[in-house]
Amino acid sequence: MQESYRPRYFPVALDIRGQRCVVVGGGEIATHKARGLLEHGARVTIISPDLSPELEALAGEGRVEVVRRTYRPGDLAGAFLVVSATDDRSVNEIVAEEAFSAGTLVNCVDDPPRCNFIYMSMVRRGPLCISITTDGLSPAMAKHLRRQLSSSFGPEHGLLVQVLGELRREIMERHPDLSLEERARIFEVLLGSDPLGDLARGDVGAVRRRAWALVEEAVDRQAAGKTARSKGE
Repeated sequence: MQESYRPRYFPVALDIRGQRCVVVGGGEIATHKARGLLEHGARVTIISPDLSPELEALAGEGRVEVVRRTYRPGDLAGAFLVVSATDDRSVNEIVAEEAFSAGTLVNCVDDPPRCNFIYMSMVRRGPLCISITTDGLSPAMAKHLRRQLSSSFGPEHGLLVQVLGELRREIMERHPDLSLEERARIFEVLLGSDPLGDLARGDVGAVRRRAWALVEEAVDRQAAGKTARSKGE
């Protein structure tokens, strides 16, 4: 009997806003990695003697710091995360060794033994992010699944997450005594009432009205329960 698979990578989302992130390399892949880091608020440093036109433009706009030379030991000082995107495995080895020693997150592209984190394929719709990983075994499979999922999720999914987030905050502010169980029930019922259909038609108000009707029911239900308990029923 085949042993059950034991995952290697622990899936986690990182807050890299304001963190120094280093990209070693200046080609197409390095550009893609730098773009993703910038989109998530990182302070990006590029280390490479040559840069793609896009990286040159980003450098000219002051959006990335550039060190125009090959990588040297010590370049990771103060880095939260590093991506090595070069075709030179010897560079990967030096980068990974320094990162491992410093406890820095490192991804050497297409060089799994020299990674302590990997990128996931993602489908993003605003705040909604669906991540897919094959534990580094088959990036092609992850990309294939991403393409399939992309056609199933539209902008209304991201909008729904935003609306639910706003409602959650408002409910907690207006009804701080409402129990966790009642709040969970509100959103469970709401999500089962086809809010995506309303949002696809642009009717955010319908979702909010239904939510607040459910809140009123929850408040009344919780109050009735407290009354019954106080009477010993």
